[in-house]
Amino acid sequence: MEYHKLKILTNTEVKEGMELPVSGTNFSIQDGRIVTYAIDYGELKQEVEVPDELEEFLKEQQKKKREEEHEFKEKFQIRCGVSFFDTEKGMRPIPLAEDEKFFPTATSEFMFTLFDNFFSKSDMLAEKFKRNKRAYLLHSDPGMGKSAMIRQFCRKYLKHEGTAIVQVGGDVDFQKLTTIFLDSYQEGVKRIVLIIEDFGRRDYANNTSIYNPSCLNFLDGVAGLFRVPTLILCTTNFIDHLGPQLTNRPGRFNRIIRVQPPSDEEVFELVEGMAEVKLTEEQKEAFAGKGMTPDHAVEALLRHEIEEISLEQAAEEVVKEREGLTSWKQ
Repeated sequence: MEYHKLKILTNTEVKEGMELPVSGTNFSIQDGRIVTYAIDYGELKQEVEVPDELEEFLKEQQKKKREEEHEFKEKFQIRCGVSFFDTEKGMRPIPLAEDEKFFPTATSEFMFTLFDNFFSKSDMLAEKFKRNKRAYLLHSDPGMGKSAMIRQFCRKYLKHEGTAIVQVGGDVDFQKLTTIFLDSYQEGVKRIVLIIEDFGRRDYANNTSIYNPSCLNFLDGVAGLFRVPTLILCTTNFIDHLGPQLTNRPGRFNRIIRVQPPSDEEVFELVEGMAEVKLTEEQKEAFAGKGMTPDHAVEALLRHEIEEISLEQAAEEVVKEREGLTSWKQ
């Protein structure tokens, strides 16, 4: 005996013994004919006696479905706090270091203002424009501090009740991510920050490029996808690899922001803040006009402390290595 599914529109369409042209719901079929059936039409519900084995089968299927739904929610539900989205293992809580030193720049202040404005005006945007999402693509050369800026912003908003922060890698499964956002959030979630690092990598889960419909539809925001104010922050070091489907569609990325290297004064403040000393004019000269990233400046300071060389020499080494004029063998 086979079990099939069939939707019944009225309580007179199906009778015992009637030939079945198609498959549908809650029926057992034998030799192409309906043996047992149940009818559900509006407020009228008529059930016929079914064999014990069929009833047990249906109960087992319903139980299995409830367990699968519960397991999915336990693993993947969006919750308050910080979580890393693992395609297989689900949402894993991760810590956000409170003692990380952060030195603001003009770029970071500009971005924080943008992000603050979105959340502060989210009620108006939802009511007036029916928009609950803003997405920003941050790009630069490596080491400019994109991720550090995002972490600093997240630390600030974790102090607001109801903030859920979800971090994923660039090879995210957008189809599953869409399912997660369409599912119910944990009670109390009032806003979401979604962070996608290294955006632009292939969607390895579905063996497709970033231009697959799942990715584009997610960024477009299918109906009911973003039910609370949702800020999407993506980073990339390879903006030229992304096509106009992403970089010239404001509905997908509202702003494309180039993260600039810090100014000389900002580099001085970073080094002085990390070292807890005041730079001399000679030391400032070693850092000035070099276009150093925060990573370069910190590395120079570390070499000065660990290798016991002057700060000026350490800065010069870092700059030369960046320009390919020296190596560790020298």
